[in-house]
Amino acid sequence: PERLSRRTLAGVAAEDGFMPPEPARVDERTFLNGSKRSWPRSLAHRADRRCWPLFLETTFSDLWWAACKSVAALHLEHQKLDGAVYDTLGFGGLLRHALLRDILNGGFFYYLVIYRAAIRFGKKFNPAHLLYPFENKPLEKMVLLGLRQACPDMQTTGYQHTSITPRHTTLLFAPGEAAVTPLPDRIVTAGAVTRKFLEDHGNYPPDIFRTGCALRQTQHENPPPVVKGAGKQKILLALSSSTRELIRAVQFFKLLQETGCDFELGIRTHPEFPLGNLPPVLAQWVARHARDFSGSRLPDNLAWCDMTAYVSSTVALETLMAGKPVVNFCIDDVIQPDPVIGDAPLHWRAESPAEMAQVLQQIQALPAADFQRLSTAARAYINDYLRPVSAECAACFLDDAGGA
Repeated sequence: PERLSRRTLAGVAAEDGFMPPEPARVDERTFLNGSKRSWPRSLAHRADRRCWPLFLETTFSDLWWAACKSVAALHLEHQKLDGAVYDTLGFGGLLRHALLRDILNGGFFYYLVIYRAAIRFGKKFNPAHLLYPFENKPLEKMVLLGLRQACPDMQTTGYQHTSITPRHTTLLFAPGEAAVTPLPDRIVTAGAVTRKFLEDHGNYPPDIFRTGCALRQTQHENPPPVVKGAGKQKILLALSSSTRELIRAVQFFKLLQETGCDFELGIRTHPEFPLGNLPPVLAQWVARHARDFSGSRLPDNLAWCDMTAYVSSTVALETLMAGKPVVNFCIDDVIQPDPVIGDAPLHWRAESPAEMAQVLQQIQALPAADFQRLSTAARAYINDYLRPVSAECAACFLDDAGGA
């Protein structure tokens, strides 16, 4: 297990920290990940006994074992990272650096403790089925290894529970990598679109996927038709990931305005990256030329706008669900962060403000009949991306034959 923890941590150099999880037992035979904000002791002593934090199974011998393994792993000159796979590609030094960082920040130790705690949890409760959110991260691998050692006959299901983008590289394998990676017996996707993307690009074992449903999103069964806006275009700028994205996006639309485009702009920021993070010059431009939708209701924002512009925000999916256009614009990301994958109707991309101006003209020029047809198709795309809950889709979480 320490080799696997070392390999997976080294392969994902983007994690900056970790939060202790608190998995919870949902019933006598099922194990799920619980809320990270709940206190372990209070969870363990709930009257209904439905929650059991994994770390309560940890002993001092587990901590000592993990500490010894972590110290031993510091001897990097003895670490052989399978030169045929890594050093040939020139990644050996990068992986060794990532390994050293994970050891020093405590991540390596933490995941080894997870592994030992999972073994003890499995021996204590003997779960028949493990159901967990699938993101293909080291914590999941350690839980799988530990529980499978304790409960060899246990069935496992990973739930791909939300949108994905090409930037989610932890979900993509190199050829042959999946064969040496702990994976669940089945992976239930949120819909057909994400399943196809992972099957086409992920190098997963055959027949591992089941098409499930989206448990986090609510869709209207009979949404009203969308009327194409007239006059000045109202653009919702949806932001999601960083202060860098905020600044570059506002700069993009400032340049777009300077091309002569006439539009109304509403900005919906991420709570952690407010407009107050903008430099004074850009803050003054926003105050004069945009509406601040920070903290407002998304349905109200979608009702106001004619379209959504975004870099990586899942508001794009909500906009397509509403039957309205979306435009993904570029701020020089190395890997595409767009959650709209595959061939989606009413979806455009713009590499520059000049291209954005052309896209806006194309959208405005759409005949009403074509717009209605594309709006209906966009909603159908979202129904495939985030499939509505049904008995058939729900069955595939525990039924090996369901939803295939």
